[in-house]
Amino acid sequence: MQKDCLIGVDLGTTLAKAGVYDVAGNLLGEACVETEVRYPRAGLAEQDPGEFYRSTIHTIRGALEKSRLDSARVAALSVSSQAGGIMAIDRSWQPVTHFDSPLDTRSNVQKQRMMTTAGNRIIALAGTPPTYGQKILWWKGEHPEVWKRVHKFIQPSAYVTGLMTGLTGEQAYMEPSFICWSGLSDTANLRWSEELCEIFQIPMQVLPRIAPAGQVAGYLTAEAARDFGLASGLPVAVGTADAAATLLGAGVVDPGGLFDISGTACIFGVCADQFRADPATGTLSCMSSALPGKFYLLSIVLGGETHGWFIREFCGAEAQEAAQKGISVFDLMDSKAKSLPPGSEGVLCVPQLGGRWNPPEPDVRGLWIGFGWGHRKEHLYRAILESVAYEYTIYLTRMRELIPHADLQEVRVMSGGGRSRLWNRIKCDVLGIPYRKLTREDLATWGSALIAGHAVGIFPDLALAAKASVGAGQSLEPNNAAHLAYRAYGALYPRLIESNRSAFGALAEISSQPG
Repeated sequence: MQKDCLIGVDLGTTLAKAGVYDVAGNLLGEACVETEVRYPRAGLAEQDPGEFYRSTIHTIRGALEKSRLDSARVAALSVSSQAGGIMAIDRSWQPVTHFDSPLDTRSNVQKQRMMTTAGNRIIALAGTPPTYGQKILWWKGEHPEVWKRVHKFIQPSAYVTGLMTGLTGEQAYMEPSFICWSGLSDTANLRWSEELCEIFQIPMQVLPRIAPAGQVAGYLTAEAARDFGLASGLPVAVGTADAAATLLGAGVVDPGGLFDISGTACIFGVCADQFRADPATGTLSCMSSALPGKFYLLSIVLGGETHGWFIREFCGAEAQEAAQKGISVFDLMDSKAKSLPPGSEGVLCVPQLGGRWNPPEPDVRGLWIGFGWGHRKEHLYRAILESVAYEYTIYLTRMRELIPHADLQEVRVMSGGGRSRLWNRIKCDVLGIPYRKLTREDLATWGSALIAGHAVGIFPDLALAAKASVGAGQSLEPNNAAHLAYRAYGALYPRLIESNRSAFGALAEISSQPG
């Protein structure tokens, strides 16, 4: 039977998805399932590694069922996953820790120590402040009994792939788009940094080998084949970080291409043809792409997580109203906030509920300022949306400084937040750059499917295949009057963080005290 179909899986922070595709990029079937982030208490965020595998089973089986495809036609599959956190396995590929989510802040002390000790050197070599190197230090220092059992630290993508293909701990790997977040890598040369590991006393043997996207990691075992309803021996390709898979699926593969991944993490960045670090300010991170020699300069704010937190905690009545109207609560709140003028009538927000990633300021926390008796819930809601755009302004300014000759003409927006026309309009007006929503939304799973196809020779030129498979949708042009109105708020935003920096630090100190 002809093998002319591919499967792509994306294990996000709160949602796992799978898609079945033909080689022309047509989506034949898809499925998704929510994944749980446990919050045992304030500052803690954990995920069960076993759930990553179970959710992959559910989504692949669901996508196959919807496609009505003979599974024997599947040529290969690949799994991408969230980046920023870390988990550990023993020699038998059994987890010895939970997945330590990037939303977890208990290792902030270790992060501060890393940045104080060698922050500029970390950024110069790794390309970004660490999001999980400090977690490795935390496990080593706080749980020596667990540390003794650790063989390798890996990502969910590799963990699930290893279970699928029967890998052992010695065969553990990490794909290049994950390594920069460690604070322990030499990202330009796609290797771990002996210098940084020595500084922080991290034994290099707990770090896995680095394997490129599109390499065949292994072949589906008979047991896994029964789990997934697929053929034994199916090639499983090394998958990327979810952001890299999404950007590949979106065709953002040419230098100068701006993007906005508006998900749990809001990621704003640009494609570059060489590694560029930002040790001077730490505003931009530099991540490897799925393509050799291509990198993404980007910054992250957990705007989607803050957006969802506000809805969960403060919009119960609106959720009921939305359900009665048959619309989403996000659409309802957008409709209420849409009528407000730029600047939310004088309300500013700092959206970092778990610390600021770019530049690294782990003590920064959420803040609204300027609200009075006449303000309503929708003012606070819109201020969250605007605050992410103000962060983007800081990032865009730094991009223009680091790559002054880049032609930055248009932003491609994707992921769940990209469905919000209001949020796209706000960001378009604040930045003064056109915003374009793509015609397809299955970008991470399609990006993973592209990688799977490349691994088995279906797509010899991965960049060309990526660009050919996605179309440009509707574009928003900046409103000049709104852009001018936002300038004053955008200029005030960084001053708001700066003026409260000592208070953030004091609150972190007070809240860390027992009792």
